[in-house]
Amino acid sequence: MFSAAPSLVHLWLGWQPRIRHRAHTTILHNNGQMMLSFRAWLGFTAAAGSSDDPRLRFLTLSLHAPYTEQLFTARHRNAPEDELRRILSDALGACYFHSTRPGHTAETVTLERIDYLEFYY
Repeated sequence: MFSAAPSLVHLWLGWQPRIRHRAHTTILHNNGQMMLSFRAWLGFTAAAGSSDDPRLRFLTLSLHAPYTEQLFTARHRNAPEDELRRILSDALGACYFHSTRPGHTAETVTLERIDYLEFYY
């Protein structure tokens, strides 16, 4: 990751903890949907050996409820950035690569060098 790039944890430290927790609880009780805009190197590897090497992508997506809850839970227990990145990679795989295909597709999404990341509640 570039040294100037913000970390996932750093981006979520701006709010006061109780206000952030209350906002997260409200989101989860209202379908758990959250928008995400980011620019990062994103690619995937499929089970059959095919791949799409990571390339710089700028995307805005709606994250599905289970991933929003996983991100919030990990964040509230001060999970390491690697764990937050893994959850976010899984979420992007489900919401972007698998949005029109069956959920059992065996692709692994790689999310690297996050240049810009913003959550919309």
